[in-house]
Amino acid sequence: AKDAAASKVNPSRMRIRCIFDGQSFTATLFDTAAARELIAMLPLHLQLADYYNNEKIAYLPHKLTEGDSEPFSGEAAGDVCYYAP
Repeated sequence: AKDAAASKVNPSRMRIRCIFDGQSFTATLFDTAAARELIAMLPLHLQLADYYNNEKIAYLPHKLTEGDSEPFSGEAAGDVCYYAP
């Protein structure tokens, strides 16, 4: 049985390539309005900052829609998240 989060992923449409410090990786995004807005902004060059030696943060050119997003937990190393206070 698939969990709810996994059923929202559409890997053929919602994958982005990121380059950080010369290393390349691919991120798969949940199919949400916010993810579609992020993809529409690409390509982006973001300045990353260290946040409490725990994560890297960057500021987008504008805020993303939160309409269909859901709370989540269980974040792990390698996750790409959008924080909207």
